[in-house]
Amino acid sequence: VFDISRQFLASGVIDRLPEKLDFCLYAAISSDTGCFKYSNVTPQTHIRSAELLKSGIDMARINQLLFDSKSMEVLAVEKAGFDTLKMFHDGKIAVVFFTYEMKQKLGVLDEHLETLIDVARSVEGVDVAVAIRQTGPEKTFRVSTRSASSVDVSLVCSYFGGGGHVRASGCTII
Repeated sequence: VFDISRQFLASGVIDRLPEKLDFCLYAAISSDTGCFKYSNVTPQTHIRSAELLKSGIDMARINQLLFDSKSMEVLAVEKAGFDTLKMFHDGKIAVVFFTYEMKQKLGVLDEHLETLIDVARSVEGVDVAVAIRQTGPEKTFRVSTRSASSVDVSLVCSYFGGGGHVRASGCTII
């Protein structure tokens, strides 16, 4: 997204983008930066976003849809995840899990499980958040990790054949 927007800004095309593309580019930047709260935000991120805002897109509505609006299924998953929350290492590590049985009982889809990591990440004082989801009836688990500190979660995930980056990584454990 940033490379595309850099090309648009440099060429002056940004002023002529269709409104839907402005909407999509802004939504991509906002979601990738966690509404501009993650460490990947730079002054250039804000400058590019400001250029997109000149088109008149409703950034408040975009951010409301991305961050403040959840389906009942997602809320049910988050509640179930909260009920499984375990804390380790003096409250620095938070782990939630979601079994296939829980998924069937609630009648939810994989797409409803995307914010499960946020349950663990939102606990005050947590440096590392982990969400473990059983993907099907077999014993296969998808692990998502997030770091709010200098802890490199990609090292753990790479050990299990996964990947990502220092602050957000994932793997599958069979």
